[in-house]
Formats: sequence, C-alpha cells, structure tokens
Amino acid sequence: MQFAIWNLQFIRLATFSILVLLFNAAARADGAVSVAALRVGFNGNYRVGFWTPIEVRLRGGPRTVTGRLSLSLPDGDAVRTELVTEAVEVPAGSETRVTSYVKFGALQSSLTLRFGDGEHVWATETFQAGSDRTDVEFQKAFPSTQSLVLTLGTAIGVKEAIGRVRGPLERTNVINLSDAAQLPDDWLGYEGVEKLVFGPAPPGLDAAFTEGSKRLAALERWLTEGGRLVLALGADSPRHLSSGSPLARFLPGRLEEVAMLNRTTALEMLGGVPLRWSRGQRRSVEAVRLVDVRGHIDLAEGDFPLFVRRPYVFGEVTFSAVDFSRPPVAEWAGRNLSLKRLLGQRGTVAASDDSSDVPPPATQLGLVDLSAQLRSALDQFRGISLAPFWAVAALAAVYIALVGPIDFLLLKTVVRKMELTWITFPLVVMALCGGVFWAAGRMKSQRLLVNQIDLVDVDLASGHVRGSTWFNLFSPATTTYDLSLKPQIGDSRADKPLEVLLSWQGLPGNVLGGMEHMVAAPSGVARPYRFVADRSQLDDVPVPIWSSKSFVGRWQTEAAATLDADLTSGRDDVVEGTLINRLRLPLRRCLLVAGRWAWEFDEVPPGRPVRVRPGEQRDLVALLKDFKLVRERDRDDLIQMATPYDPASFNPRSILQQMMFYEAANGRTYTGLLNRYQQYIDLSDHLQLGQA
Repeated sequence: MQFAIWNLQFIRLATFSILVLLFNAAARADGAVSVAALRVGFNGNYRVGFWTPIEVRLRGGPRTVTGRLSLSLPDGDAVRTELVTEAVEVPAGSETRVTSYVKFGALQSSLTLRFGDGEHVWATETFQAGSDRTDVEFQKAFPSTQSLVLTLGTAIGVKEAIGRVRGPLERTNVINLSDAAQLPDDWLGYEGVEKLVFGPAPPGLDAAFTEGSKRLAALERWLTEGGRLVLALGADSPRHLSSGSPLARFLPGRLEEVAMLNRTTALEMLGGVPLRWSRGQRRSVEAVRLVDVRGHIDLAEGDFPLFVRRPYVFGEVTFSAVDFSRPPVAEWAGRNLSLKRLLGQRGTVAASDDSSDVPPPATQLGLVDLSAQLRSALDQFRGISLAPFWAVAALAAVYIALVGPIDFLLLKTVVRKMELTWITFPLVVMALCGGVFWAAGRMKSQRLLVNQIDLVDVDLASGHVRGSTWFNLFSPATTTYDLSLKPQIGDSRADKPLEVLLSWQGLPGNVLGGMEHMVAAPSGVARPYRFVADRSQLDDVPVPIWSSKSFVGRWQTEAAATLDADLTSGRDDVVEGTLINRLRLPLRRCLLVAGRWAWEFDEVPPGRPVRVRPGEQRDLVALLKDFKLVRERDRDDLIQMATPYDPASFNPRSILQQMMFYEAANGRTYTGLLNRYQQYIDLSDHLQLGQA
C-alpha cells in the first residue's frame, strides 16, 4: 500500500515537471529571440582587465518581447561576474542592438548571454573567445601590459611607426576602425585605449560627433580622465575642426588656412632623412596653419607650428599640421620616426633599440607591473602572518614521526598491544589537525580587514577632481559582501554629482594568479556576483575564509579650489611664488613638481601662504631615484648614484610616486617594471606642458 502511494506521488511529481518544462519551452518558442551577432571591443579586439564595449544584436521572433540582457563572464580570479542591462524591447521580426560595457579577467574568456524578463528566458547562449563564427567578433584578449591604439581615417603609417617593440610584454596593437560609429558612447569603452588617432578622411566622423551626442560626451570625458587624442587630419582639418564644429573644442588653437610649406628643415631634421620630390613636382608640403596656439609647440618651421600639444584637464590633445597620407611625406623614409615623435609613444622600446640596461620584470616575485606591486603592498594586513616554511616542514616531520616510529615503538615496547594503533592513529591525526587549526586561527584575524589607498588629482583651472581608490579586503570567513565606494568630498559642487565606478582589480602578467596566466584556477563559486546598473556597487561578492580580494574604484566630480598657486617660471624653468592650502587640514610630506624640478615641504598648513623659492628645489629624477653620494672604488672622488629600486618593497607612497612620474624618471629602466595597467595616473607629459 505504501509502495502504491509512493508510486502515485512520483507520477504526480513527474507529470508536474513535464508540464513546467513544456510551458517554458512553449514560452521560449513564443518569444523565439536569438542572438544574431556579437561584437566585443574594437573589431573583436580588446585588453584583458579593462572595461570593454560589447554590442549584441538580438533577433526578434513572432511577437514583441521586453526583457533584460544578462552578461556573465569571469573576473581576474576566475569568479563569474554578472551585469544586467536596462530593459530592452525586441520587436517581432526585427533586430535590436544592445550596447554594454564589461571587463574580462582572462585572455580567453567565455561570455554567457541570457535575455529574459525575470519569469521567462527568451534566449541563452555562451560564446568563447577566439570563435571562428562569422557573426561573432570575439578574439582572444590582448595582455594588460600591451597597448591599444585606435585609428580612424586614411592610413598615415601609425602601425609601421609604433607597432614594433622589444618584446610581447610591451607590444603596441594598432586597430583601424572603418567608421566612427564604432567608437564608444560611454567613456568606459575607452579605458583600454592608450591613444585615439583621427587621420585624413575619417568615415562617419561628423555624424558620430554631433553637438550634444553621447559619443562626443564620452570622448570629452575620456580626455578629461587622462585619455590621449591625436588630430592628424591634414588637409581635411578645416572640414572637421573649423570654428563652431563640435570637435573644435579639442584643438590647441584655431585653424586659419591650408598653406604650402616651402621650407621643411625642421621636419626633415626630426625624421633624420631629407624629403624627396618627384621630377617636376613642386618642392613644398601642404600643411594647416594653427593660430592663437594654446599649448606646447613641439615642432615648428619658423613661425608655422607643425606639432602642438595641449593638456586637456588630465588628458592630452596633439595636433599635426602635416598630412602624413600625401606625397612627398607619405613616401618619406623619415615618416615613421616623425610619427613616433608626434605620437609620443610612452613605455615602449623599439625593436632596434639597445635595451641591455633594462632589467627584466620581477616575475620571480609575481610582478611585471607597478600596479601589481601596489596590490601586494595592500595585501599586508596588520595582525596577519603567514606560517614560515621551516615551521610547516617541522610540523610535517613531527607528524611522520608520531604516526610512524614513535607510535610503533610505544605500542611495541610499552603498551605491548599493536592493535591499539586503530585508536592511537586517529587520535594523533585529530590532535595535530586541531593544533594546526588553532595555530592558523591565532595567525589569522577573526575580523574583517580592509587596506585602502586613495590618489586624488585636482585640476585647479577647471575644478575637476578625479580619484582612484585601491583596496584589498581580508575575509575571516567564507561569505559574500555587498561593496560600495562613497568618497567624502566636502567642497564638491551640488550641481555636479559624484560619479563612482567600482570593480575588481586584476593582477597583470603571466604569473600565478595573473590575468595572462593560461591556466586559471577553478573558483569553486557557482553563483556570479553582480554589478549594479551604474557600476557603482558590487553585490554578493564571494571571498573564501582567510583570503583577500582586490578592488579598484575610479570617481570624479567638481569641487571648489583646494589650493591657490601663484607661481611664475624663471631662469632654467625654476618656479617661484606662493602656495595656499584651502583645505581645513594640513597637508604633510608634500611634493611640488614643476618641469624637471621638485620642492619638498614637511607641512603646508591651512590658510597660510607657503613660499616656493629658487635654490630650494631638487632634481626630480634624483629625488625619485634617491640619489646618494658614494665614493668611487680605489679613488677619493664622490659621485652620485641612484639607490636600486626594490620591487619587493611594500611602501605604497614610494610605489605611487613611481607610477605618477613613471616616464619622467625613466621608470622602465629604473624599476624594471611596467606601468601599463593604471597608466592614466602618470602625468609626466603634463610637466613638459607647463603644468605643476
């Protein structure tokens, strides 16, 4: 009787399950939404560990449906993340484009797309990087230490000029876009882009960058946050950059006319090779005249500026008056070198350069980038210690001795009952396991710990404030956390809300735990943690017991002046004047940097002027490299020598100084580490543009 009842219950349950499956299948067939195409990054190219644009085309079925697109992909620790878009309507029988921005944590990631309305799932599909499907542009990611340069327009030789470097760690990848509509409509999409180059005849430029458009706002925001734009449109410059055009705001001056340069001495000296003209060809070069110059003239032919750079808040705009796509410059042997100087390629070493003085990355420490060293510094939690190797080895030896010879001798000679080993062996194992667990608990904290460091940049001219926050979280138990970042800016403008971007922080390099490591450890976490819609918060982030996880936040706002600076440049570019701290608290251990000079201040009190005097400055390179006087061997002469950089140091102040002035201090040679993952905080170029 009981068997019959159980059988009946089983039949009912099976029938109910079948009906549910049939209902869901019918609902899915009714919606019949499918993924028609997928494009990740720029023509399928992107960098691991950076925010990346993604475009999904959804094909509608027999009826119109409304739902949200869920994107699931791994972070730098191989834990799945999930980002859900706003509601999207997919009309029946037509295609709808959905654009979002995601961050991949591995070179060869998987991406799962799911479209539904909470009750029904209309479409689910998983894609793998490197897919050969014609409707999918999703390549294997570029490493985080490689650069990505985008070009739009007629080829001017950018790839030939900067696409060859010393090794795979520092390769520069040049991607040419076929239309300006492929550029992001949110500044996040530019995060992995080092430079954007507009060449002659850029397709779709005017249509994409109309006044008030999202793409124009995204480009301006990216420049404000540290992006680099190169305007090399040549004779097409007046068409796209004339006064009143949306892109004219980025020019380091005002366009006047297209002229013919009869003298090209400066350009030829830059390229190292004379220009050559065909027989009968006029010996001149077409160029665009720029007047009312606002910026630094890097190259000029008399009073005719050829290359001009200007700071754009924390970014940079470079203008070229020369058209590199037209003869005789297009066939010029010195074009590559001139373009390299124009683009100011940072952090790369040409394949032909002698790089014997560049030390290898500290891969034995798991480091290839300064951001990885900063991450390691934040992993040093107070009260947390690791068991030394000798202690682990000694404990293993004690365990082997107890369960082996000691147990045997004790039972053989003292107790004289060998069968008791069935009791002594588990007792020894349990005692040692309990002891190890107790010792581990004493060495690890039972409290949630957070190490955090903030870098705040303030542009006094515009009042723009950008911040970078790095923090590592140590978890005393296996649990999940909801994380948000709320910077406290006392004098921020009420009409300029604080915008926050919070995400995981990856480890650059092909090292254990690195994003470029080909073998990713399984996370053991079934459910992904979620980004909120505006990416300002992370929900349900899993962290195992006695483990840490790294995060990074970027935020921006506008605020009242925090510092009054009245400085004038004098002889040898040494500045003098006064500084007044407008904050309510003193600034300690301050460094004023202008050009190649630096002034150190123990404290800048609030509201009181501090004098900046000539003669009190130090050479910036000598300061960053900590030059010391040492006596030459076998001689009485004293010479200045740099203190060797310690990649194993956990001093965050020293690490950040190297990141902030990396190019000024020739950081690749000095530190032996790259500065590619958070390259935007390096403002060395601004020192050359008259900024302090």
